[in-house]
Amino acid sequence: MAHKKAGGSSRNGRDSAGRRLGVKK
Repeated sequence: MAHKKAGGSSRNGRDSAGRRLGVKK
């Protein structure tokens, strides 16, 4: 889950996953 969120958020989810990771990170 962590590697998928971090990789997907930085790779192709900066808008959707990026927001979730940005708040948590």
